[in-house]
Amino acid sequence: MNRIQALETYNLVGWREYLLPKFRVQAALENFKIISAKFEKRLATNTDRRDILSYMLGEKDGMTPMEMRLNAATIIGAGTGTTATWLSTNMHSLATNSDVYRKLAMEVRAEFASDSEITSERVARLPYLAAVMQESLRIHCPSPLSTGRFVPPGGETIDGKFVPAGTTVGVHQHAAYHSHSNFHRPDDFCPERWLPEAQESSSPFANDRLSVVNPFSYGPRT
Repeated sequence: MNRIQALETYNLVGWREYLLPKFRVQAALENFKIISAKFEKRLATNTDRRDILSYMLGEKDGMTPMEMRLNAATIIGAGTGTTATWLSTNMHSLATNSDVYRKLAMEVRAEFASDSEITSERVARLPYLAAVMQESLRIHCPSPLSTGRFVPPGGETIDGKFVPAGTTVGVHQHAAYHSHSNFHRPDDFCPERWLPEAQESSSPFANDRLSVVNPFSYGPRT
């Protein structure tokens, strides 16, 4: 990921097949072939079952077949590695913080008597579960690097400094989330910082800048 981002930063994406290890380039091509094959199989299937491609196919004057393949590749890639990383680190944080685990277990068991009672609506009402998930995203961000953006024509002043047009800029998420200027005890797993009472002046987390956390970038798709 670091190498790919470096290529984007220095506008060298077109040179990736020469600058990246051959196995990385080949793996990406093979992955795209597999996704394309699944895409073709889905297109040939006559079904009423709704899925992601249903929305792509339903758009008037929408995406071309190649654009659909590329979007499918992005969705699958972004939705598997990030989710797996988040869930794995979440389990690690719970396993290494027994007090947090006990609080979460008590909240979940008090709300649900059996698996059949678990629904999205009821899960959304569990404040400590939400806090645990938010804290996991902060301390072990699935995409810890910056999401680069090009400075528009004419340049732009960012944080008091002029940045020329065409420069790739971004905020390194791991650094921002583990900065003492943004969070109290930044390297500790503390779900309590996300609870409403943490905003009270008596709380050690009162000055935490929670809005800094944007693990899936910023905008309508976040």
